[in-house]
Amino acid sequence: MVKLNILAGGYTSYIVSYLFDSDSGALSYLCETPTEPNPSWLFKHNNRLIYGVNEIDNGTLTSYAFFDGRLSIVDSISSGGIGPAYCSSLSDGNVPIMNYGSGDGLLVSTALYGYELTTTSNLITFEPPVNGTSFPHMTLQYDEEVLVTDLGADKIWRVGQDTLKGTWTVHGALAHDTGSGPRHMVVSNDTLYVLHEKTNTLTKEVIPPTSSLSYTSQLLANVTIVPSDVPYNSTYAAAELLLASEYLYASNRNIGGTPDPRGDSIAIFDLNLKLVRQVFTGLVNIRGMIFGGENDAYLVALGAVSGGMVVYERLGDDLVEVARNSSAVARTTAVVI
Repeated sequence: MVKLNILAGGYTSYIVSYLFDSDSGALSYLCETPTEPNPSWLFKHNNRLIYGVNEIDNGTLTSYAFFDGRLSIVDSISSGGIGPAYCSSLSDGNVPIMNYGSGDGLLVSTALYGYELTTTSNLITFEPPVNGTSFPHMTLQYDEEVLVTDLGADKIWRVGQDTLKGTWTVHGALAHDTGSGPRHMVVSNDTLYVLHEKTNTLTKEVIPPTSSLSYTSQLLANVTIVPSDVPYNSTYAAAELLLASEYLYASNRNIGGTPDPRGDSIAIFDLNLKLVRQVFTGLVNIRGMIFGGENDAYLVALGAVSGGMVVYERLGDDLVEVARNSSAVARTTAVVI
C-alpha cells in the first residue's frame, strides 16, 4: 500500500493538500493552508521542508514545514524583484530564486536545517535581448554552477560564485534559437535536455566546459513534443520536463484555440529523443507535473485551467492511470511527500 501527500499551489492565497491511496485508488481532498498570495511554484527540499515562491510584485521566498500531515509557514524573505516564478535548493543549502517579472534573481542563505531564510546574495541581473526583455525562470545546479533558463533572451545563463568576494555573477551562456523560449531543463551524464515553451520543442545538447566560454549550444537533437493530430487551430506552450531512469516526460499545455477533446498530452521520449508515446490526460493546460513515491514510481499531473489532477504509475515506457480527481482546484505546481 502506498499513501502519498500531494501539496498543490497556484494563483490563490492557499496551498491545497490531497491524499493518494494506491489500494483504494482514491485521490482525496484533505485541507487548505493559508499563504501569502500566489504560491505558484513549490520545491521539495526533503519530506519535511518545502520552499515556495510568492509570484507578486514584491516577490518573496517562503519556507514551509510539513509535520504530521500538516503544512505550516516558517519564514519568508524578499526575492529582490518582481514576480518570482521558480525556486530550488543547492547542495550547499543556498536557495536560488528567479524574478520572472524583473529579469533578475538572487540566492538565499539558510539556517536551522534550511527552515530559516537568513540573508540574500547580490542581485544577479540578466542581460535582455536587443529590443526585448529577460525572463529568467528555472534554476538547475550543475557541478559548481547554477544554470538559469531565460525565455526572453533565449539563453541558458551560467552563474557561478566568486569564492573570494562571495558574489554571484554570470560567466557564460548557452544560446538557443531566437524565439524558442527555453523554460525547463534536466541533466543526465553531462547532457542537457531543454524544453522550449514557444516552439514546443525538446533539445539535447552537450554542456561545454566552463573554460571554453562557449556561447553556442552543441546541439545533438531537436524534436517537437506536440502530437501530430491535435485540433488544427489549437495553440500550445510546452511547460514541464521530468527525467526518470531512461525516459523524459514533457508536458504539452493548451493555451488557446480548440482544446483537444482527449486533453493535453504528456510526451514520453527516450534519451536519444525518440518519441515513445503520447499519453492524453484529460487535463487542460498541464502546468504542474511531478514524480512521487519510491524510485519515482508515480507521476502527478495537474490542469492549470481544468480537468483537476491525475496520478499515473510509471510502468516501463508507459503511464497507467491509477487515480483521478476531476474536481481538484486548478493548480500550477505540486510536491509529493
